[in-house]
This record gives sequence, structure tokens and C-alpha cells, in this order.
Amino acid sequence: MPKHIIFIGAGIISLEFASMAVELGSEVTIVEYADKALANFNQEYVAKVVTKLEKAGVNFKFSTSVTAVESNDRNLTVKTNQNDSLVANYVLDATGRMPNVDGLGLSEVGIEFSSKGIVVDDHLKTSVDNVFASGDVLDKMVGKLTPTATFESNYIATQILGDDSPINYSVVPGVVFTLPRIAQVGVSSAAAVGNNQLAVEKIDYGKQMLFQSKNEIDAEITVVINRKTRTLVGAEVYGNEAAEIINLLTLVIEQHMGPAELNKVIFAFPSTSVGVITLLINKMLTL
Repeated sequence: MPKHIIFIGAGIISLEFASMAVELGSEVTIVEYADKALANFNQEYVAKVVTKLEKAGVNFKFSTSVTAVESNDRNLTVKTNQNDSLVANYVLDATGRMPNVDGLGLSEVGIEFSSKGIVVDDHLKTSVDNVFASGDVLDKMVGKLTPTATFESNYIATQILGDDSPINYSVVPGVVFTLPRIAQVGVSSAAAVGNNQLAVEKIDYGKQMLFQSKNEIDAEITVVINRKTRTLVGAEVYGNEAAEIINLLTLVIEQHMGPAELNKVIFAFPSTSVGVITLLINKMLTL
């Protein structure tokens, strides 16, 4: 591992790799233009992760932009608008991704694209009728993730086999694989604020399920529940098992499962999933 790594940007990639690098003994600095990390995730949970990273030795520089990266024979120097000269062995620019559309001859065959990616319709067809596209290369609003790319490719296969229905994305979960993890799906707690039809509730499953959560006392879930139907419409999870929990809650959201439907399912006991479902049902029934 490099002795000192500088990450430019405080998004998913930077925080995931920083979590590993600092545990492996590297000195880690994260330079972020904005005043916070992971802007699209629950900021209370993000703050907890940032605090843990700082305690582990990660140095955050928020509200700071990179003006230049200079190299010599052995090191790299990152200069910022705050007059910093940060010296490191390795610098990772994690400020975003560009769709890899160059050199494919798209213009020659008439496929429309832009700096955001390849343009497709609601059947994932390009501007050339018999050419489809899927994955991160698309110009789309849905998250550019491995599972959405797989979903799109499977959908294209059904189109080729004769299905004529437009693509219908289910709710898409997202996970940040920091230590611990942060995950979310559906309506965010921030978006639900001020909406009288929605209730935002916290489930401190780490405290209530010490055995199942493996004594992770601060593990927590924030849920967004439709008051009228008592169904889950959004969830945010903080904890080491966030990825597994968010997959379970994604299914609950997608299938519109309320207390009555959830009580018809028998889950293995004792397990994290049955504990989370029990606590979720209790929240639904108290609205």
C-alpha cells in the first residue's frame, strides 16, 4: 500500500477505498469541493462514518478545490485553493465518471449520444432501431449501478424474444461499502420532511437486537411509511449488515407489503431479518 494516498472527491468510491486504505496502514487525505460527503445519502449516517474515519486517521478537507496536481520522480503534490501543498505517493481522482463512447463509431452508424451517454427510448432502443444499449453507458436518470445494468440487459433479452412492454424500473437500492456501511432505497427521509402523508420513523435495531446485530449498538434504520396504507416507501440503514437489510426492505417496498402481508410470512429465527421485520411491523401499526 502507498504510504500516503490523496482522494479527490468525497463520494462513494473515495470513502469506500479510504475505509480500507486507512485500516491497511496508509495515511489518507480526502479533498472535497463541497462542504459535506455523500450528499445524496442520509447526512446523519454520513456524519457518523466521517467521524469514524477521522478517528481512524483520515484527514478530510471540505470546501476545498484542487487547482493542480504536480509530479516529480517519487511523489505527487496536490495544490488547492486553500494554499495547501499536499504530498502523496498516490492520488485518485474520484470526482465522477464519463461514459466510454469514444472510438465506437456511433456517429458513423447514426446512434445518438452526448457527454452523458447513449440516448435510448423506453425500450432501451437507440436511435438505430435494431440496436439496444444498457448499463453505465446510457444517458439515464436511474443509478448507474451493476444491478441496474443487469436488469437492463435481462430486459433487452425479453425484448428480443418478443416482449413489447416498456422498461419499468423497480426501486433501486444503493449501498456505500464503508466501515460500517450506509444503504438506502426509495423515498429518502429528507424528501419526506413536510409531507403529511408520510411518516419518518427510526428503528434502533442495534440496541434492540444486540444478539442479531452482533453488539453493533449504534446500528440504525430510518424508515419512511405511508400513513394511509401503512406500507414502507423508503428506508435508510446504518450498520455493518446494511447491504443485506436494504435488500430485504427493497422487496417489502416493491411488493407493497403492509403489516397484514408481512405477518403472513414465516422468517427464520433468530436472525437479523426477522428482528428488523418485527420492529418494522410495530412501527407500521403505531401510525
